[in-house]
Amino acid sequence: MTTQTTITEALAETKVIAKKIEKKEAFIRQYLMRQRIVVDPIEGGSKAAIEKEFQAIGDLTKNLIKIRMAIAKANLETHLEIDGMKLPVTAWLAWRREVAPERLLFEKAIISQIERVRIETSAKLQKAGSDMERSQWELDTCADETVLHANVEAVQARLDVLDGKLSLINATTRIEV
Repeated sequence: MTTQTTITEALAETKVIAKKIEKKEAFIRQYLMRQRIVVDPIEGGSKAAIEKEFQAIGDLTKNLIKIRMAIAKANLETHLEIDGMKLPVTAWLAWRREVAPERLLFEKAIISQIERVRIETSAKLQKAGSDMERSQWELDTCADETVLHANVEAVQARLDVLDGKLSLINATTRIEV
């Protein structure tokens, strides 16, 4: 039996499934072993109850996979346009998870390095006496700081737009599970 739902609802369901699995795993751990002289506390027997829980975990896992596959299919088929780039949602998710954080980290590190070296060099220039001594501490920066700052802002802005568009798509895109 298939049901139609939105991606947002399906994602919420995956969290519910994960919690159910976690509870079933805790039940299994709790009743997995006992001393033989202790009376089995579960009506029908712990062994049967544990087998039932393992079966339920298997069923929940299958349902979780079906939901994830339906979401993945929708994300491959649904396209988003941001900054003139039209890509499948799957590509945007990969960009958000793998490309944007590394790019932000790298460019912010370069900006920090330039600022740190500039401060260190400024202190050395203050102490330098002669023009010749001062000239050895003058710097050439081989990257345009304005461009670096603009790149960081552009990536952050694109992430913000992407988050908004993903929320809308997830709330409106229907999938069959």
